[in-house]
Amino acid sequence: MLLALASTALPQAENFPVGQPVEKVVCQASPSHSYALYLPSAYTPEKKWPILYAFDPRKRGMIPLELFREGAEKHGYIIASSNDFMSDTPTLDDAMEAMRGLWNDTTSRFSIDPKRIYSTGFSGGARFS
Repeated sequence: MLLALASTALPQAENFPVGQPVEKVVCQASPSHSYALYLPSAYTPEKKWPILYAFDPRKRGMIPLELFREGAEKHGYIIASSNDFMSDTPTLDDAMEAMRGLWNDTTSRFSIDPKRIYSTGFSGGARFS
């Protein structure tokens, strides 16, 4: 019984495929935001996993995901790449909102190692990271 209770406390990956890119995951608490996702083929919620958050300056989540996917598979990283981030908005409010949606969704759905959280980006996404 204790084992059953402990396993329900773990974040669940729902029905996301492992070892395959997912072009659009809609954020549960913020449905106006989405991200591209990659879970390494060995992913299980029983283990804590490192994550790489990626920000493309033109809302193209699949571009960084595809570029980092091979390394993520080899080294066992989750990739979450925003489909909403845009680097040249007048204020950072939209960028921060996209990042918050991404953060809140991934930390509630997946088993993430809090000591191994990384961020990357291209152009304005790199500055934001």
